[in-house]
Amino acid sequence: MRIFYILAWPMFVYAVNGILDARGLYYALPWVDMPMHFLGGASIGLAGIGFLSLFKQRGFVNEPPFLLQAFFIISFVGLAAVSWELWEFSMDIVFARHLQTDLFDTMVDMFLGLLGGLAAVLVWLAVLSISRRIR
Repeated sequence: MRIFYILAWPMFVYAVNGILDARGLYYALPWVDMPMHFLGGASIGLAGIGFLSLFKQRGFVNEPPFLLQAFFIISFVGLAAVSWELWEFSMDIVFARHLQTDLFDTMVDMFLGLLGGLAAVLVWLAVLSISRRIR
């Protein structure tokens, strides 16, 4: 059940993406693509934070330094961003979907995903900092 909660935000963003795609809103409102990639990266960043917390709770890892934790989360987001773009590329090749307009679009999509993941890490750092002050 914990995995469901960890993946809740990425599943939500994926569902919104499916609705936008099915309704043709990415073509009607092309600007929607950019915030969706940012939100996708942020949601994967939150999932990375959740998995890291689960790994610590189950004793798979100790308490690594914050920078190492941030590196894990950003790497997790980067893997997801690259995987997403490869999925879009395969849909373009197999089904002629034209999800990727050009290389610039692909690079911006991956950058925005990583930026969203970085935002999640920075929010997480702020929450950790505040929670430590309260204790």
